[in-house]
Amino acid sequence: MKNNLARKMFGLLAMTVISLYSMAEDEPPRYWDFNNDGKEDVWYENSEYSYVQYQDRDFDGVADQRVHYDSRTDWPLYGDEDENFDGIFESRLVFENGRNIAILVDSDQDQCFDIVHYYRHDMTYESKMFVTTLGWNRVTTIKYKYEFPVETQTDDTLQTACDFHKEIISGLPNSNDMPEKRSN
Repeated sequence: MKNNLARKMFGLLAMTVISLYSMAEDEPPRYWDFNNDGKEDVWYENSEYSYVQYQDRDFDGVADQRVHYDSRTDWPLYGDEDENFDGIFESRLVFENGRNIAILVDSDQDQCFDIVHYYRHDMTYESKMFVTTLGWNRVTTIKYKYEFPVETQTDDTLQTACDFHKEIISGLPNSNDMPEKRSN
């Protein structure tokens, strides 16, 4: 919760500074250095139909978050985060119509998402976690009301971690969809 608040505050600060600068200048800079260490903390890569915003949240010169946007709408399409700053993007942000609808996490770095947090109106309403304990595969589901857990259920499953991964991503929009060039 504290990590999520810090991430939102950093994003809010970055967007406020960028918005204020954009009102005063015709062309915003391609990068921002918030702690004046000479290293980019927020920077962009642009293409004709999309752009990517990179953020270095721990000021080590390496991107810890990247979000792909549609250039026509400025809506986020999908993103990745390195929550523990180890250089590996273990979390995937999933957006639909510009709103975050899910965060997928690969907590054990096996290339399969084993935790999913579902969002509605920017609030967590359900989380699912796949774990293997003492040889048993289990899925724990947590239901939230106003971001507070109100119900927890754990079920044994025959699924593997990668089966769980496939199941959760099958119900979400394709997070790698990028805008395509439209023909005339």
